[in-house]
Amino acid sequence: MSNNGTLAELANDVRAKEWERSHYQLRVALNEILALGSNSSVLAEVLRLRERFHNAAQESSAAIENGMESVVDTVRRQEFAHAFKMCIELVRHKSRAQANKVVADELSAVLEASGRSVPAGSINTDEGAHYREAVAGAELPVREQPEPRSNVIPLRRRFASGGRHFR
Repeated sequence: MSNNGTLAELANDVRAKEWERSHYQLRVALNEILALGSNSSVLAEVLRLRERFHNAAQESSAAIENGMESVVDTVRRQEFAHAFKMCIELVRHKSRAQANKVVADELSAVLEASGRSVPAGSINTDEGAHYREAVAGAELPVREQPEPRSNVIPLRRRFASGGRHFR
Protein backbone atom coordinates (compact mmCIF):
# COMPACT_ATOMS: atom_id res chain seq x y z
CA MET A 1 0.00 0.00 0.00
CA SER A 2 2.93 2.29 -0.57
CA ASN A 3 1.51 3.94 -3.68
CA ASN A 4 -1.73 5.72 -4.52
CA GLY A 5 -2.56 3.19 -7.25
CA THR A 6 -2.94 0.43 -4.68
CA LEU A 7 -5.23 2.60 -2.56
CA ALA A 8 -7.34 3.44 -5.60
CA GLU A 9 -7.58 -0.26 -6.48
CA LEU A 10 -8.71 -1.06 -2.95
CA ALA A 11 -11.38 1.64 -3.09
CA ASN A 12 -12.52 0.47 -6.54
CA ASP A 13 -12.76 -3.13 -5.31
CA VAL A 14 -14.91 -2.02 -2.37
CA ARG A 15 -17.15 0.00 -4.70
CA ALA A 16 -17.50 -2.84 -7.22
CA LYS A 17 -18.47 -5.35 -4.52
CA GLU A 18 -21.19 -3.05 -3.18
CA TRP A 19 -22.64 -2.46 -6.66
CA GLU A 20 -22.53 -6.20 -7.39
CA ARG A 21 -24.25 -6.95 -4.07
CA SER A 22 -27.06 -4.46 -4.76
CA HIS A 23 -27.46 -5.74 -8.32
CA TYR A 24 -27.65 -9.33 -7.10
CA GLN A 25 -30.26 -8.46 -4.44
CA LEU A 26 -32.32 -6.65 -7.07
CA ARG A 27 -32.21 -9.56 -9.52
CA VAL A 28 -33.19 -12.11 -6.88
CA ALA A 29 -36.04 -9.95 -5.59
CA LEU A 30 -37.37 -9.19 -9.09
CA ASN A 31 -37.33 -12.86 -10.06
CA GLU A 32 -39.29 -13.69 -6.90
CA ILE A 33 -41.76 -10.89 -7.63
CA LEU A 34 -42.24 -11.95 -11.25
CA ALA A 35 -42.94 -15.50 -10.10
CA LEU A 36 -46.05 -14.18 -8.31
CA GLY A 37 -47.80 -13.76 -11.64
CA SER A 38 -50.57 -11.43 -10.51
CA ASN A 39 -50.21 -7.87 -11.80
CA SER A 40 -51.57 -6.34 -8.60
CA SER A 41 -49.22 -8.44 -6.48
CA VAL A 42 -46.29 -7.52 -8.69
CA LEU A 43 -47.06 -3.82 -8.40
CA ALA A 44 -47.38 -3.96 -4.61
CA GLU A 45 -44.16 -5.95 -4.26
CA VAL A 46 -42.23 -3.61 -6.57
CA LEU A 47 -43.40 -0.72 -4.37
CA ARG A 48 -42.12 -2.55 -1.30
CA LEU A 49 -38.86 -3.37 -3.03
CA ARG A 50 -38.37 0.25 -4.04
CA GLU A 51 -38.93 1.32 -0.43
CA ARG A 52 -36.49 -1.30 0.83
CA PHE A 53 -33.73 0.01 -1.44
CA HIS A 54 -34.64 3.63 -0.65
CA ASN A 55 -34.46 2.95 3.11
CA ALA A 56 -31.14 1.14 2.72
CA ALA A 57 -29.75 4.15 0.84
CA GLN A 58 -30.90 6.48 3.62
CA GLU A 59 -29.35 4.24 6.29
CA SER A 60 -26.03 4.26 4.45
CA SER A 61 -26.19 8.04 4.05
CA ALA A 62 -26.77 8.39 7.79
CA ALA A 63 -23.81 6.08 8.44
CA ILE A 64 -21.67 8.34 6.24
CA GLU A 65 -22.64 11.41 8.24
CA ASN A 66 -21.83 9.70 11.54
CA GLY A 67 -18.66 8.16 10.14
CA MET A 68 -17.30 11.47 8.88
CA GLU A 69 -17.54 12.95 12.36
CA SER A 70 -15.81 9.90 13.82
CA VAL A 71 -12.99 10.10 11.26
CA VAL A 72 -12.37 13.75 12.10
CA ASP A 73 -12.21 12.94 15.81
CA THR A 74 -9.91 9.99 15.13
CA VAL A 75 -7.55 12.11 13.03
CA ARG A 76 -7.45 14.76 15.76
CA ARG A 77 -6.29 12.03 18.13
CA GLN A 78 -3.65 11.13 15.48
CA GLU A 79 -4.87 7.54 15.19
CA PHE A 80 -4.20 7.42 11.46
CA ALA A 81 -4.34 3.64 10.99
CA HIS A 82 -7.78 3.58 12.60
CA ALA A 83 -8.84 6.59 10.49
CA PHE A 84 -7.68 4.74 7.36
CA LYS A 85 -9.84 1.74 8.27
CA MET A 86 -12.79 4.04 8.94
CA CYS A 87 -12.30 5.77 5.57
CA ILE A 88 -12.46 2.44 3.76
CA GLU A 89 -15.72 1.77 5.59
CA LEU A 90 -17.00 5.17 4.46
CA VAL A 91 -16.19 4.22 0.86
CA ARG A 92 -18.29 1.09 1.38
CA HIS A 93 -21.22 3.08 2.82
CA LYS A 94 -21.06 5.68 0.06
CA SER A 95 -21.05 3.00 -2.64
CA ARG A 96 -23.91 1.20 -0.94
CA ALA A 97 -25.91 4.44 -0.69
CA GLN A 98 -25.30 5.27 -4.35
CA ALA A 99 -26.13 1.78 -5.61
CA ASN A 100 -29.30 1.51 -3.54
CA LYS A 101 -30.39 5.01 -4.58
CA VAL A 102 -29.93 4.16 -8.26
CA VAL A 103 -31.92 0.93 -7.86
CA ALA A 104 -34.71 2.78 -6.03
CA ASP A 105 -34.77 5.41 -8.81
CA GLU A 106 -34.93 2.72 -11.49
CA LEU A 107 -37.79 0.99 -9.72
CA SER A 108 -39.59 4.33 -9.45
CA ALA A 109 -39.14 4.86 -13.18
CA VAL A 110 -40.56 1.40 -13.88
CA LEU A 111 -43.58 2.14 -11.69
CA GLU A 112 -44.09 5.52 -13.36
CA ALA A 113 -43.84 3.97 -16.81
CA SER A 114 -46.40 1.31 -15.91
CA GLY A 115 -49.05 4.00 -15.44
CA ARG A 116 -50.87 1.76 -12.97
CA SER A 117 -52.07 2.66 -9.51
CA VAL A 118 -51.82 0.59 -6.37
CA PRO A 119 -54.97 -1.45 -5.76
CA ALA A 120 -56.66 -0.61 -2.46
CA GLY A 121 -55.67 -2.94 0.33
CA SER A 122 -52.77 -4.51 -1.56
CA ILE A 123 -50.15 -3.14 0.83
CA ASN A 124 -50.70 -3.92 4.49
CA THR A 125 -47.93 -1.85 6.10
CA ASP A 126 -48.14 1.68 7.46
CA GLU A 127 -46.13 2.86 4.46
CA GLY A 128 -48.82 1.27 2.31
CA ALA A 129 -51.37 3.87 3.38
CA HIS A 130 -49.00 6.56 2.19
CA TYR A 131 -48.61 4.85 -1.18
CA ARG A 132 -52.31 4.23 -1.65
CA GLU A 133 -53.04 7.91 -0.99
CA ALA A 134 -50.22 9.13 -3.22
CA VAL A 135 -50.71 6.73 -6.11
CA ALA A 136 -54.31 5.48 -6.10
CA GLY A 137 -56.25 6.90 -9.00
CA ALA A 138 -53.44 9.23 -9.98
CA GLU A 139 -51.98 9.13 -13.40
CA LEU A 140 -48.24 8.97 -12.98
CA PRO A 141 -46.27 11.16 -15.38
CA VAL A 142 -43.78 9.50 -17.67
CA ARG A 143 -40.50 11.33 -17.98
CA GLU A 144 -40.10 12.93 -21.37
CA GLN A 145 -36.34 12.45 -21.39
CA PRO A 146 -34.74 9.90 -19.09
CA GLU A 147 -32.11 11.14 -16.68
CA PRO A 148 -28.61 9.78 -17.26
CA ARG A 149 -28.06 6.68 -15.15
CA SER A 150 -25.00 5.10 -13.65
CA ASN A 151 -23.92 1.47 -13.79
CA VAL A 152 -27.34 -0.11 -13.46
CA ILE A 153 -29.53 -2.56 -15.33
CA PRO A 154 -31.85 -0.79 -17.78
CA LEU A 155 -35.03 -2.15 -16.18
CA ARG A 156 -37.41 -0.15 -18.33
CA ARG A 157 -36.03 -1.72 -21.49
CA ARG A 158 -36.21 -5.18 -19.92
CA PHE A 159 -39.90 -4.72 -18.98
CA ALA A 160 -40.71 -3.21 -22.36
CA SER A 161 -39.24 -6.21 -24.18
CA GLY A 162 -41.44 -8.57 -22.17
CA GLY A 163 -38.60 -10.23 -20.26
CA ARG A 164 -39.78 -12.08 -17.17
CA HIS A 165 -36.50 -13.13 -15.60
CA PHE A 166 -33.45 -11.03 -14.86
CA ARG A 167 -30.08 -12.62 -15.23
